[in-house]
Amino acid sequence: MEDFGHDRVGNRETFDTRSGGELSYENNLANEYTGIGEQPPLTDVLHDEAGNLISDEDGYGYAYDDQNRLTLAFYDVDADGTHDGGEATLAEYTHDALGRRVEYIDHLADGGPVTTRYRSEGQNVVAEFDDSATPALLRYYAHGSSRSLSQLVGIDERGVIRDMVQDAEYYYYSLADLYTVDEKVAQ
Repeated sequence: MEDFGHDRVGNRETFDTRSGGELSYENNLANEYTGIGEQPPLTDVLHDEAGNLISDEDGYGYAYDDQNRLTLAFYDVDADGTHDGGEATLAEYTHDALGRRVEYIDHLADGGPVTTRYRSEGQNVVAEFDDSATPALLRYYAHGSSRSLSQLVGIDERGVIRDMVQDAEYYYYSLADLYTVDEKVAQ
């Protein structure tokens, strides 16, 4: 089981992994992580001027657009938070004019890059499709106490996902006070 420890304002302080390890987190006054690791000294992480994480403790870098939306994940070989020539791209993200993620390209997938397209209802993603000529449904979601969720599974929960690719089972998510995922339960 995984377990997270938070301070009074919701910053993660500890993470107990399934394998029995524990990660510690250090935060600054802007509530940004400044160090993450298994034991002190913790590995430094970098943020841009807007507070976005641009280089993490595992050697990954992140880029954002002018609306602070994640657009790129890459191997940050030199740990400077910039996507330099020769640093491999891991993933790309595209957003629409309303700020919703509409496309994800996984550059590490078997057989080359794989594209997933998202469909939304308001600000919530409700379905994922592949990028084939005849798009296949990969997953669908229902959020909150919405009418569609109640009709779909007959319950009033925070969220549900049905993964059509892995096992076609329903998974229910309950959220903590700060709307972070608290637990995921299979039906």
